[in-house]
Amino acid sequence: MMRWTIPVQSNWLRLCAVAIILLVFDGVLPKGVAGKREHFDLVSTTRFFLDAYARADRQKVLSMIDPAVTAYGSDLDEVFKGKGGVEKMLRDDAQLWNGAATIGEMQQISTFQDGDVASIFFNAPFRLGKQEPVAVRFAIVWHRSAKGWRVVQSSSVVPTRGQSAEELLGGRH
Repeated sequence: MMRWTIPVQSNWLRLCAVAIILLVFDGVLPKGVAGKREHFDLVSTTRFFLDAYARADRQKVLSMIDPAVTAYGSDLDEVFKGKGGVEKMLRDDAQLWNGAATIGEMQQISTFQDGDVASIFFNAPFRLGKQEPVAVRFAIVWHRSAKGWRVVQSSSVVPTRGQSAEELLGGRH
């Protein structure tokens, strides 16, 4: 039986071969070479999504959501499933807002990203025309699919003030 070997003439070549093998087994090369782990700017993409929603840009909003999305509004009965549900929510909000809605600067931002899932939680002032802004708390979960990053879950609520456990207990412990 004949054994095939490739002579390695220097330690430098051996070191390079070992480094490449380690990178391949660690997954570094496939991610970078295949381009599957491109940078996802979670904050900017979410900002773009919010602005499209506030403008009632149906095409942009629907292009950024997953077909199996679930969205929760601030009312207990506002639970919308799928693209059709989000389309109804957007249509109702657009009619109510009549083009006068703005969502202000994202504040108290918390983000998480691991592999194909990313989430962002934040507060932002919502203003309708010349009315005083109302704080809205958002939670949005994104998922990377073959078509790119899409919203799979979203929740927006108007948080209360003066209703924390500490405030309700009145300092009692």
